[in-house]
Amino acid sequence: MGGSGEPFMIDDIYELLELLIKNKLCDKIKILTHTNGSILKYKNKSMIDLLNHWGKYALVIMSNDGSGKRGEYVRYGLKQNVWLRNYKKFTESGIRTDVQVCYNIFNCLDLEKMADWYEDQLQVTPSLSLWTWPPA
Repeated sequence: MGGSGEPFMIDDIYELLELLIKNKLCDKIKILTHTNGSILKYKNKSMIDLLNHWGKYALVIMSNDGSGKRGEYVRYGLKQNVWLRNYKKFTESGIRTDVQVCYNIFNCLDLEKMADWYEDQLQVTPSLSLWTWPPA
C-alpha cells in the first residue's frame, strides 16, 4: 500500500473494503481504522457508506491532540471545524467512533480545557490514561 499516512486517502483501503463487501464478508471480519478526521470521501468514495456495511463491527478511532487554535498548532493541517463535522457524521451514521489523544508537551497543560471541549462538543466524558511503558 502506498500513499499518505491517512488511511482514508489510500486507494487500497477502499479496494479492500469493496472486495470484502462484494464477497459478503462484512459479518465475518471486524474493521478498526484510525483517521486524523480530515476527510470522509476520497475520489468520490465514501468511507461512511463503506463502513456502514459492518454495523457494530466497525470502529473508527479519530486522533485529536487539542482543541481550538492549540489543537490546530499541535496537529499541523488540522481544521477543528472539519474534524468536528466529520466526527459527528460518523456518530450520526451509527458507526462506533472513539477519540485518541496523543499526550505531548504542547497539550499537557491544556488537558482540562480539552476535557471541557470534549464534553461540550462530543457529549463524552474523557478519561485520562497514561502510558506506563517504557519507564521514564
